[in-house]
Amino acid sequence: MLIKCANHGCQSQFRFLRDGKLFHVRIQSDAKRSARVEHFWLCERCAQEFRVVATVQGVPVIEARAKAG
Repeated sequence: MLIKCANHGCQSQFRFLRDGKLFHVRIQSDAKRSARVEHFWLCERCAQEFRVVATVQGVPVIEARAKAG
């Protein structure tokens, strides 16, 4: 269940999907060679600076978005 922003440094509470961005991250499981989808929400402010992705090892992480220009 989504309770707050996935950015650990942010305390924004999840209330509405429109107040941020929902990320669907495919998490790969090496042991079973299967995958599952996990959902993460970033508040509007954090979603402008960060995104949620999975590492090669299948661990979800928050990374900075590339700066335009």
